[in-house]
Amino acid sequence: MEGAIAYRKILFAKSTGAIQIARSRFLQEGYRIPPQYSCELNMFLGEQNRRVSDPAAKEIAKFYVPRCELLARIHV
Repeated sequence: MEGAIAYRKILFAKSTGAIQIARSRFLQEGYRIPPQYSCELNMFLGEQNRRVSDPAAKEIAKFYVPRCELLARIHV
């Protein structure tokens, strides 16, 4: 449940276009992001800020959404 809450916070932050704020808040609230996932999280947030109609963004989101959810669950 806490992982889902963290994930929603990231989604809310990225929806405002604040990619760095989302990442910072995720870290400030005590969630650990291993170096190998840090780049993926930034890519996920960046792709989510692209237009929804962009087919490439949709494809990338399909991969990163589950990864980000897993990351939130593991590192809560």
